Amino acid sequence: MNNKGYVKTNLLNGFRIEFHILQSFPVTCLNRDDVGSPKTAMIGGTQRARVSSQAWKRPVRMAMHHLGITHGTRTKLISPLIAEACMERGATHEQAKACGDKVEGVFIKEKTQGHFLNEKQIESIVKSFSDAKFDTENKKVKNKISSTIKNKNEAYSDIDEVLSIVEEECIKKGATKEQAEAFINKIMEEKQKNDEANEMEGVEDSNTEKTNTLLFLSPNEVSILADSFAEKGFAPDQVITKKDPKKQAKEIADLIGKVSETVDAVDIALFGRMVAQAAELNVEASASFAHAISTHKVANEVEFFTALDDRSTEPGSAHMGSLEFNSATYYRYVSLDLGQLARTLSSQSVPEAVEVFSKALFLAVPVARQSTQSGASPWGFAKVLVRRGQRLQVPFETAVKAENGGFLEPSIEALTKYLSRQEKLHGSLFGKIAEYTYGQEDSFSIDDLISALKRHSSEFILEGANA
Repeated sequence: MNNKGYVKTNLLNGFRIEFHILQSFPVTCLNRDDVGSPKTAMIGGTQRARVSSQAWKRPVRMAMHHLGITHGTRTKLISPLIAEACMERGATHEQAKACGDKVEGVFIKEKTQGHFLNEKQIESIVKSFSDAKFDTENKKVKNKISSTIKNKNEAYSDIDEVLSIVEEECIKKGATKEQAEAFINKIMEEKQKNDEANEMEGVEDSNTEKTNTLLFLSPNEVSILADSFAEKGFAPDQVITKKDPKKQAKEIADLIGKVSETVDAVDIALFGRMVAQAAELNVEASASFAHAISTHKVANEVEFFTALDDRSTEPGSAHMGSLEFNSATYYRYVSLDLGQLARTLSSQSVPEAVEVFSKALFLAVPVARQSTQSGASPWGFAKVLVRRGQRLQVPFETAVKAENGGFLEPSIEALTKYLSRQEKLHGSLFGKIAEYTYGQEDSFSIDDLISALKRHSSEFILEGANA
């Protein structure tokens, strides 16, 4: 058996770039909680300032968009996204909307209370189906389904869960899997008829809601779906033919194909994707972000402010309020798994992805209260390791104390000492290939760092090509 292709594809497995970043901010509220206070965490018995990983990930992702990469669209407004691509291929507005709605209907999950099936109703219709010897065209079966769907009930059930129970109960009664699926299709047909009739009559089901599902699609995946609709004359039911939502999701996943061959969005490869309805579309994130924490003890402070009315004839302020803020030197840990990145994008795309991701890490800052506090400080220091082995985060379990009035220098000392000690303790398992220090020498710029990281990823790929 020739394993050369396997070696090429998986050469980057286990290789990672680790960013250990120190970044100081004066008066800011980079990430606030539900009451508007800067987020905090207790670490080593002391309160620290904290910025959640998601609060930094989104600015990084948006910064990458501005740097000109191929990027995905993360939205719950799936229908307009698909419809726009269909119209570019010649669909009418109505056709495009129908295609978009079809895809959105699969991934924006409906939960129904009042117009679907509870446990007793499932038992009743399955019994009717069994009595008719599993004939979906039996008149009594059709009438039973229709009348049951129309009846209101107190159940709150996820549609997928209900259909799964129906299938299970049918098989228990002796139906084949094909008969059970045909019965489910008949149920969904009746539900659709009932929903359309309610819509025609202006009846709104106040108990039906859509979950705020966000679907992350790459440009190539959107094109594949639009092309599939175009091939069938923009008749969505000829492309997505099943009635069961789970099977519809599988149809869409099959149309899109293997993630490793179709995803062309760098941000999806970096930040990952989870699609509950179609696990085939899941993408493992290659970048992992820890919550940024202050290296030292932090207590939030309160700013009292007033606002004046330019046209008021009365003395005093028109408004008074208060905002919490803090200032801190943050430790940020970010790990980039080059092997996972290559599995999603292809090895040839890794160097460019490394470049854009590193630039975005340097540029991006959380957006909270930027207009009033302008948190715009760059990296103060960074230790960047190219390694093969277990991820290694610095815990800063002991809060550093200010020396000469500042926290950055003692934080640098604590960071470098910890990493140096762990390298000795890990021995051969540390797996260090290269180490770079930003912020120590003026002659080593961020451009120099990024060039070095790109060079490493290119060399790994070249070694694989020659393997």
